[in-house]
Amino acid sequence: MTWIQAVSGASDYKQEEMNLGYVQAVPRPTQTELDAFDRDIYFGENVTTTYQVEYSEDELRQRNIERIATSSC
Repeated sequence: MTWIQAVSGASDYKQEEMNLGYVQAVPRPTQTELDAFDRDIYFGENVTTTYQVEYSEDELRQRNIERIATSSC
């Protein structure tokens, strides 16, 4: 489900590719609709996270190796 489908009245919106290459909802949702999406969908109860509160030593070492490898490019 796209965010456009998730906002109330989604059938009233279409996706339009803009000149700079990004996709925008047309017409643009109101602040009330965006707030409802954030509250009900984006920050809803079944949201998973992609980070941890703590990382193991191995994970920290791997992240450091990746940082060093990509910074030298």
